[in-house]
Amino acid sequence: TETTGGSDVGGTETVARPAEDGTWRLYGTKWFTSATTSQMALTLARPDGAPSGSKGLALFRIERRLPDGAPNAIAVRRLKDKLGTRSMPTAELELEGAVAYPIGDVGDGGGLRRIATMLNITRLHNSIGAAAALGRGLAFARAFASIRQVFGRPLAEQPLHQATLADLAVDYAAAVALVMRVAELTGRMERGTASDEEVALLRGLTPITKLATARWAVAGTAEAMEALGGVGYCEDSGLPALVRNTHVLPIWEGTTNVLALDLLRSAARSDSLSILLRDARAALVPIRDHPAVGGTCVLVTQALADIESRMAATKGDQEAAEAGARSLAFSVATTYACTRLCLQGAWAADRGDQRTAQIAERLAQRGLMAPPPGR
Repeated sequence: TETTGGSDVGGTETVARPAEDGTWRLYGTKWFTSATTSQMALTLARPDGAPSGSKGLALFRIERRLPDGAPNAIAVRRLKDKLGTRSMPTAELELEGAVAYPIGDVGDGGGLRRIATMLNITRLHNSIGAAAALGRGLAFARAFASIRQVFGRPLAEQPLHQATLADLAVDYAAAVALVMRVAELTGRMERGTASDEEVALLRGLTPITKLATARWAVAGTAEAMEALGGVGYCEDSGLPALVRNTHVLPIWEGTTNVLALDLLRSAARSDSLSILLRDARAALVPIRDHPAVGGTCVLVTQALADIESRMAATKGDQEAAEAGARSLAFSVATTYACTRLCLQGAWAADRGDQRTAQIAERLAQRGLMAPPPGR
């Protein structure tokens, strides 16, 4: 990212100039660059004479070393002093005529569209990391509860602590359910077997999965640290590092608000949100009378109707739609996750395992709808 760009990618100031050998030279400053020890990266730059805004950007591949092994013209200004992820170097980079290779036609204004393919993958990776952080925090909390004695019995036998662990388990399961669905659809798209509707579904599901799992991970790892009390607050427990590292997940690859607005844009362009809601309803049809999840399906169906009502209430009012985009995104994410858990719960219950059905029920009973702004 750049100081003027960030989430507003159209503000990118890095300039690209053609060289006689068919390569390009990049000039500019990248203010926040992760994994600076990697061998190559994709970056956006504005060719000389291109229009301002995002439509003037082109995508380039830039390598740390040139073909002859000499370093490319990339200077490290300084390393970032970050809250977490300290084992991964993040730096300010100065591109001083760095050699770069165009990806696609630099004059067609498609740089942002092309890099979006990479962003979809990194958002999936971000979501996987969030689910993993939740799982690790839950594992810490469960292990501690099994050995910690309070008031004459293990902490794991205390009803309130059991409820806390159960809610952590629900968040973890919901995150995994979303991640697995995005991974499934991504695989189909990359193989070329996804239908047009599945491609649109993936377009809407990716941002809400990333924003929801990241925020759940931040809250869940903090809850896990608290579950260990003073032990969790000490560095040697491993929890403080986990909490610090997790805080970057809502920031990487688009902040929560940016992705909520992205959901609105994808809904307007490809009807992806309506397709997502239809997919959820279709998934419930074969299991709505299943004894293990039938009651939960009723709650999910009501939540889907509430989401549609909220969307209808802001139709034609862009400011109201944007103000409610965040709560809408969380409602969609939670409700869709519950749909997937109902499917898995019915399958598992038929094989004698009731746990996933119980997780889906607890998620639904906690409430699937995030409150709209102002409430």
